[in-house]
Amino acid sequence: MSQTVAFFVSFILYNLFFILFSLDSLGSGVSGNSTSPFAIVLVYGTVWLVLTGIGLGFYFLVSAYVKVKGPKKIEISTVYMTQTPVDSILKTDPNFHVDDFLGQVHKLAAKLNTAWTQNKMEIVRNLVSAGIYNRFKIQLELMKLQGIQNLMKDWVLESASIVAVDSDAVYQTIHVEIHAYAKDVNVNANLSDLDKQKLLNDSSQTDYYEIWSFVRKKDVVTKKQGGALSGNCPNCGGDIHDLGEINKCKYCNAIINSGDYDWVLAEITQKIEWNESSSSKDITERAREINPSINRQVIEDRASYLFWRWIEARAKGSGKYLKRDATQSIQKQIQEKEFLADVAVGSSDLKQIEIKDEKFFASIKILWSANFQPGQEPIHQQTKFLVSLPVNLARKGGLSSNSCESCGAPLPESDSLQCEYCGANVPAQVNDWILEEIKTRS
Repeated sequence: MSQTVAFFVSFILYNLFFILFSLDSLGSGVSGNSTSPFAIVLVYGTVWLVLTGIGLGFYFLVSAYVKVKGPKKIEISTVYMTQTPVDSILKTDPNFHVDDFLGQVHKLAAKLNTAWTQNKMEIVRNLVSAGIYNRFKIQLELMKLQGIQNLMKDWVLESASIVAVDSDAVYQTIHVEIHAYAKDVNVNANLSDLDKQKLLNDSSQTDYYEIWSFVRKKDVVTKKQGGALSGNCPNCGGDIHDLGEINKCKYCNAIINSGDYDWVLAEITQKIEWNESSSSKDITERAREINPSINRQVIEDRASYLFWRWIEARAKGSGKYLKRDATQSIQKQIQEKEFLADVAVGSSDLKQIEIKDEKFFASIKILWSANFQPGQEPIHQQTKFLVSLPVNLARKGGLSSNSCESCGAPLPESDSLQCEYCGANVPAQVNDWILEEIKTRS
């Protein structure tokens, strides 16, 4: 587009120059009787036609080349920085270094992109929360159902910046602003590999901003040998390479992505939907006095997981996909398949916690959008999830909800009562936050 604009601006300026110069020469020729007007127009007209032809030829040659080769790839040197003090972390963790931490964020982002593009989310199973893991896994499944494949290349991270740090009695949270570029297109999955690559190559690198929230227990000290991203158990340092869907260290039985031992990516929020006051406002303090396991980020992650299970159940037309996580009334609301495409979540934000009938009831507002008809523009939605937990029930596993207690693998998506990985018995309904109510408005 910029080449087209530049060409036509030049074209207009040249013509304006030609007209003015011709008129000036024509006036001089008439007054001095030195050159006939016809000769002047003929000479400048010929020059104009020749130069215009050369300009048009050059423009179309460049356009054809760009179309074949694709837009120029953006190369960037990543900048790590912090916009807020990290003193609260350094008080309990003298081994924490901003550049090292953001370098790990960079590696995780690259690894998450690989897992997404290869449809192998097990690559990051141990590095992200249950909500993040299921978000991407279910998105990939929905795209497969619709015959769509996402392609990405030329991903570069321009900057990673710490924009906020939260601490409460149990957890620490670091919010990192991600600014990156990538070629990113959705294509018909039935196209040939050659056609898919052509569409990807012809696309442009576009930029995006997100806020990534990392959570861990407050008393954790950064391991010098590195944590899960380095292939080491964040608790005992044992080798955890190639665990796949298994999420428990075979040496010390630690749940790797619980947040008890290392930073875990717990939430991805669109920058436009995030604000610091929302992230730092702690409305769980009174609840935590009664039950120390209550935490804002854990509840929001759980709500994110339930949201994507709800979307999956609607797309597949069966409440059984929520049987382990929701009340029967929620399950019965889903009777038939719905068209849901391009589902995107802006934010998951805890708004309130109340105590009633010996239960905590947490209200979480989820901002999201989706296409509900083929070819339709995305419609923005606000959905309130109400989830409950018995007051005296201590949550286990932190950010690793919906996992087998024996091996840490994801619980079966069906109503099976056996773990698909180790064969251990699993509950018919989780001993965790249960989805009680859903209210949606556009």
